[in-house]
Amino acid sequence: MKRSLLSLFLYVGLAFTATAKHKYIVYFSDKGNAQYKAADVTAALTDVAIEKRKKNGLSFDHYDIAVNTTYLQQLSNKGVKVLLTSRWLNAALVETDLSETQLAIGSSHIAKVQALKDDAPITPNKFSNEFTQLPGTPTPQAKTNSNINYGSAGPQNLLYGIDYLHDKGYTGKGITVAFLDAGFNTLDFSVGFDSLRARNGIKATYDFWDAAANVYHKDSHGTFCATYTVGNIKDQYVGMAPAVDVLLGITDDQYTETHQDEFNYIAGVEWAEAQGADIISASISYKDFDAGEGDYDLADMDGKTTISVKGARIAAAKGLILINSAGNAGIICTPCDADSILCVGGAKADKTYDGISSFGPTADGRVKPDIAAQTMNVVSLNSNGTSLFSTYGGTSSATPQIAGFAACLMQANPTANNYQVIQAIKKSSHNYDFPDNNTGYGVPNAKAADDTLRVMLAVKDVQPVAQFNLYPNPATNEVYIEGKEMIRSVTVTALTGQVVASAQPGRLVSVLDISHIPAGNYIVSVQTEKGSVARMLTKQ
Repeated sequence: MKRSLLSLFLYVGLAFTATAKHKYIVYFSDKGNAQYKAADVTAALTDVAIEKRKKNGLSFDHYDIAVNTTYLQQLSNKGVKVLLTSRWLNAALVETDLSETQLAIGSSHIAKVQALKDDAPITPNKFSNEFTQLPGTPTPQAKTNSNINYGSAGPQNLLYGIDYLHDKGYTGKGITVAFLDAGFNTLDFSVGFDSLRARNGIKATYDFWDAAANVYHKDSHGTFCATYTVGNIKDQYVGMAPAVDVLLGITDDQYTETHQDEFNYIAGVEWAEAQGADIISASISYKDFDAGEGDYDLADMDGKTTISVKGARIAAAKGLILINSAGNAGIICTPCDADSILCVGGAKADKTYDGISSFGPTADGRVKPDIAAQTMNVVSLNSNGTSLFSTYGGTSSATPQIAGFAACLMQANPTANNYQVIQAIKKSSHNYDFPDNNTGYGVPNAKAADDTLRVMLAVKDVQPVAQFNLYPNPATNEVYIEGKEMIRSVTVTALTGQVVASAQPGRLVSVLDISHIPAGNYIVSVQTEKGSVARMLTKQ
């Protein structure tokens, strides 16, 4: 089945006026009754993505329907240029010379207009303090504890015991990791990615700023990040998951920090999920913006407020594992505050806090980051893949290491869902019993994660006939209920017997709002066509 994915996903170039100066995010109240009823909810998804949804028992719903084309055309008729759309947010990023009020006049289907700064200043490259070369040149190691000679990547790979999975043949084959970043300059010819290109492992590319397929330009930040996961030069440098397939998306601008970066991030995650991604590796995060944009503070880091976190939560419900960098200064950055995302902080080679990476907790008191990975003295290839050097990569280097870890774990446990993989990674971490807000649950271990995940899957196999997954648990704002069969009803009951929330979803996946109930323990009862079953839920 051939699908024009980008034409369905993007609605670009509807109209343009030379005097356009203002940018807005326009949120729509609905997707239009006529289009909604006639819509093919799978139209925006590739066949690979559809099969992955079915395999994981995930439904197709209104989030999968494109933004109403009539609404977009009405904007075009006003001389508005539509830059990008988001199915999940039911919103459009637009550029126009109209004011917010003028934009909404005569458009009853517009629910909200959010103004962005008109012209962000050009500033020095915001990634210039990352991947800074440290004194000395690493010497390739002739031997490691693994059957694979990792070369100079050995110490950082073995920190996580990834050789345990590699030696069993789990190197990420069959798993797709999407890298969202500011550019992948030289990745199309760097020798460090020769093996990736030779096996046609780059499945799709897209630049969300330029609305073009070319991503091999602009910044090299994404190239460095991908090195830690899939870089591969035999006996010299082997990344954490050298057999994964990749998607490459430019969603960030290296010279500005704007809320458009956040909207692009959501668009990038939607695109990646539609292409069949399993994991998102994003070494980009948001808190402090250019003058006039409006910064986020701790109160905004509550897992539900920021632009990017809204998309991250939907992505988790679609089965994606989102792995995001915590940031490199002050409190954690968004979308790391989402309770369904794997937020990666920074650690030294001895697993202690690196002293620079961003710290938690979230505004509502949850532990963040979730885990940590090495940021100090990590070895990378240069952008051409021709030399090795030690670097301080910040949480930008930590994130793709964990993406590779997760890919190998997924290959080893193909029936596990995203929430189970995330939980296993957390539980395998060295500080799981005593988490803190610097390194979270600590640095994960491959054998412990694999053992934990296999136990989780074995327990699932002996559950009652009526089965469902409940996540996240503990939860803060929303809880997702995934059933093996159609879910007829969901009831949340306090230990006093009082029903505090209920729903009759009539589908395989239900999202229940629990933001209004007090913190504590509750019983979630799910009724399906095969019976009923209950689980304990902790509301934080």
